[in-house]
Amino acid sequence: RSTTRLQHCVVGYCGPTLIVVSTTDGDVFGAYMPLPWTEHTDYQGNNDCFLFTLQPTLRVFPATGHKTNYMYFNATIKSKEKELHRGIGFGGRIPYFRLAIDEGLCRGSAADFCTTYAKGDLTRDTTFDVESIEVWGCGDEESLGKLDVYHASVSAEVEKGRKVDRRAFLGEDNWQESPDLVILKLGGVDLNTGGGTDRPGGEECGKPQGGRIVPVV
Repeated sequence: RSTTRLQHCVVGYCGPTLIVVSTTDGDVFGAYMPLPWTEHTDYQGNNDCFLFTLQPTLRVFPATGHKTNYMYFNATIKSKEKELHRGIGFGGRIPYFRLAIDEGLCRGSAADFCTTYAKGDLTRDTTFDVESIEVWGCGDEESLGKLDVYHASVSAEVEKGRKVDRRAFLGEDNWQESPDLVILKLGGVDLNTGGGTDRPGGEECGKPQGGRIVPVV
C-alpha cells in the first residue's frame, strides 16, 4: 500500500469521502473530506471538514474557522527547488500536521491541538503504526461514474505514451524497409557517395546494399 495506490483509487471521485484509520494499538479515527481529493503541495478542503475518533471513544473535532489548513495530500509531486512532503496531513502546518500519515501508509503521528480543528486526542500515543486504512465514498452513482471515466482517460493517456511512432519520431518514411539506412543517415553518414566510409586507419566500412549493411572483409 502507498499514497500512489491511494491516489489511483480516490483522485477523480467527485463526492465527499471518509478516511478511516485503524492502528495496531486498537485506535480507530479518521477525517471527513467534503470535496474531491486532488494532489497538491498546499492544503485543500473547506470548513465542513472534521476529524473524528471511533475507538476507544466516539468524538468529533469540527473545523474552528480560525485557520484553513484542512487537508494535505501529495503522492507524486516533486520539485527541484525544494523538498516536498509526501503523504497525508490534516491541520497543523506542513510538515508538522495535527494528524499525519506517511507516504507508505504505514506510520503516522497525532497531536491534540491545532488552530484548524477543535482540541482533543485522536490517539492514545503521539505516534502509531497503521493496521488498515480505508476511504469510503459518500457520493452518489454519478460520482462513481465520473471516477470510472477519469480512470479510463488516464489509462488511454498511459497507453498513448507507450506507443512511439518511429516514422514521425525519426522523420523518415522508409523505416520499415531500411531501418539501418535511416540510422546511418541520422548519424551523418553520406549514403550518396557511392562507396563506403573510411574508418580511422584506412579501414573501409560496410556499404549500403539493398537495405542491409554488408561488411567488407
